[in-house]
Amino acid sequence: MQPGQVFAERYEVQARIGEGGVGLVYRVRDLRSDSVVAIKCLRPEYALEPKIRRRFLREARAVNRLNHPNIVRMFTYGEDDEGIPYIAMEYIAGTPLSKRRDEVLPLSYITTVTGQVLSALAYSHARGIIHRDVKPENIVVVGDPASEEPVAKLLDFGFARMDDEN
Repeated sequence: MQPGQVFAERYEVQARIGEGGVGLVYRVRDLRSDSVVAIKCLRPEYALEPKIRRRFLREARAVNRLNHPNIVRMFTYGEDDEGIPYIAMEYIAGTPLSKRRDEVLPLSYITTVTGQVLSALAYSHARGIIHRDVKPENIVVVGDPASEEPVAKLLDFGFARMDDEN
């Protein structure tokens, strides 16, 4: 998708902000609410792969069940008119922890972020959802380590396991 393109008749693409093995993430403007959100969608070449589609929809169902200040909020999920599955979620204007690997971070920043991530994991585990892919790339932090109170957000529940699955 290119900037300016409209996806699923609702989201105007602003920029690609991330990618993984089977998915792409875009910052978009929701034309209905005029707000900025993030869209995660399957790459077109994987959209018809049943196993990959199931995993993607499992992620959507998992995140949809969670409402915690340190877990990315999901707004909706579905597929566009070409059958590309997507998840519309909160856009987080922060920095992945993986980008801070070489920085010396204040202890207060480290303990706050760690506490928030543990709180998010305890919350999801209590609801029967196990993330299974916690790593610095899947934790985005808003706030400057030197001057602001950080807010960590846990993302990417693509490998999550839910207790009610067979």
